[in-house]
Amino acid sequence: MPSTFWGLNIATSGLNASQIAVNTTTHNIANSQTNGFSRQSTNAAAAEALRTYQSFGMQGSGVTVSDITRTRDSYYDNKYWNNNAEEGHYDVKHYYMDQIELQFNEFGTSTTGFTTMYGNFFNALDELSNYPSEINYRNVVLQYGEALAEYFTNISTNLKTIQNECNNEIKNIAARINTYANGIASLNEQINTLEMNGGSANDLKDKRDVLVDELSKLVSITVIDELSDTGSSSYKVKINGQILVEGHNYNELTTVPRTEVTKRNDEDMQGLYDLQWESGVTFDLYYAGLTGEIKGYVDIRDGNDGQVTLTGEIGVAYKGIPDYLEEINDWVRIFAYELNELHVTGETLEGDKAEPFYILKDMTLEEQQKAADKEGISLNEYIKNNMTADNWRVNPAIATNPYKLATTVDVSQGPDNQDLILKLAGLRDERIYVSGNAEDCFQRIVSAIAINTSAAKNMEDSFTNIGKAIVNQRLSISGVDEDEEAMDLVKYQNAYELAAKALTVMEEILDKLINGTAV
Repeated sequence: MPSTFWGLNIATSGLNASQIAVNTTTHNIANSQTNGFSRQSTNAAAAEALRTYQSFGMQGSGVTVSDITRTRDSYYDNKYWNNNAEEGHYDVKHYYMDQIELQFNEFGTSTTGFTTMYGNFFNALDELSNYPSEINYRNVVLQYGEALAEYFTNISTNLKTIQNECNNEIKNIAARINTYANGIASLNEQINTLEMNGGSANDLKDKRDVLVDELSKLVSITVIDELSDTGSSSYKVKINGQILVEGHNYNELTTVPRTEVTKRNDEDMQGLYDLQWESGVTFDLYYAGLTGEIKGYVDIRDGNDGQVTLTGEIGVAYKGIPDYLEEINDWVRIFAYELNELHVTGETLEGDKAEPFYILKDMTLEEQQKAADKEGISLNEYIKNNMTADNWRVNPAIATNPYKLATTVDVSQGPDNQDLILKLAGLRDERIYVSGNAEDCFQRIVSAIAINTSAAKNMEDSFTNIGKAIVNQRLSISGVDEDEEAMDLVKYQNAYELAAKALTVMEEILDKLINGTAV
């Protein structure tokens, strides 16, 4: 049967349980604004009852605190991680599509956009048709012709700068993934050590979940949290279906610069990065289930609208930098070719056969002619085949001598003959592209950019709003409600005071029993 002092033990257990509950509540209040903190609860149960061999059978032995648990729902964690990855994906796309859109300067009342530059060039040709032999009007045509070339050169250069930024961000993300993986693996080891020795690792688990939250914005993840055969926690994180973290071990990602053999698109910069695991296994940047910020950077950097790449694979089905570079390169090639084909049919004011109006920037005209002869094609064909938006200019021979600008096919008919210049000016409205004239083709490119920018913004807004709703749902379960904690504090304080009162009563009873009755 219980001893005479059994009531003191029961009262003491109440004091201890209430003190632990007060401490836990205080911990919750102190961390009410801590990012990633999960509300903790004290789980108490009646202590094991004792047989008394009396008529009432068994007598309770007080209360015991079984454990302190954190309130967390893995369902909302997974929803948050999945949505966070999509939000990061479209956040990157929206930002960089905005940057791409700005490069074209084709919005608002811009005076440096395509419409203005292209219009200036053909307006100058129209003016020249009225005064074919006037050097001032010829100079204006040459100046606007060069300005149009510089406009496309700037676009190409800036698009490649964006591609390089995305490439560097992919490298940075790989480094950040490694940092998070290292942190998660280290926390796994600490958690297992504590739990195997009967301790509570609630705060360490919160720290781990914060790292997983951050990781989920970079790349889509799968988390597996279960008990191993030994009773320890088995916590795994997968990305791309491959193990990133398993227990206290983790795999690192490394960057591998592409070579000419592994280059995917003609328009790509040199040395774009692929990723692989430290074991040498390839990390598939084009995995169908990949999302997160890394997906946004890959789509912008490598997106070629699903065309076949130089390596024979199907490319990224998104209109990214390679696709836009290809489109402006095609625009430049066709426009310059058609203009040159007309121009070389004319004669200069000096009576010589006219040279191409636009040539390659990185070679002299003589070098281009030799290369064309070597390949057995015309000079104009060679220029077209090798021209890019950042590698064309007005022929220096014409730019330095405006009289070499051809305005007629037969100068012997008079220097003011305008037959050729009218054909050159008429090129503005000719359907030289599949989608129409030069302006129609360019506006199609700009429209596609605007549509993709708007789509990225809408998707980003959508996932942001969904994310806010998930965060609220998550906080409704794991967040600290200060009012609720204040009520708990009063509740546990009262319980402590009652346990203390019971202890005082027991003390008085025993005092009476021992000192008053001399038992």
